[in-house]
Amino acid sequence: MIRYQKPGQPEWGTSTVHDISTGGVRFLCEFSVEVGTLLDLQLVLPALPKPVLVQGRVVWTRLAQARLVDLGISFQAPQAEQQMITQAIAHFLRTRPRRFMKPVLGID
Repeated sequence: MIRYQKPGQPEWGTSTVHDISTGGVRFLCEFSVEVGTLLDLQLVLPALPKPVLVQGRVVWTRLAQARLVDLGISFQAPQAEQQMITQAIAHFLRTRPRRFMKPVLGID
């Protein structure tokens, strides 16, 4: 699961992660976002005890179903934080149950 918001905005959106890697994430968003926009993100990964907090930059968008927007996000973090995020996501990808892969990550 991912929570997202535009910096400085009070509302958070929630979505299912469709794809994730150590460099970014893809999910459906409830509001329109321009390419280049920074978003505050909270990645909730089952293998980790607390959410991973990071900023992400929108690198592409496309219209999806029922007023949703499909977003491609590149993680933006200082070097030290990026290493922690990379390790957390790599750990998640290595340790998640196989049954978890299809619905959350879209992997066949």
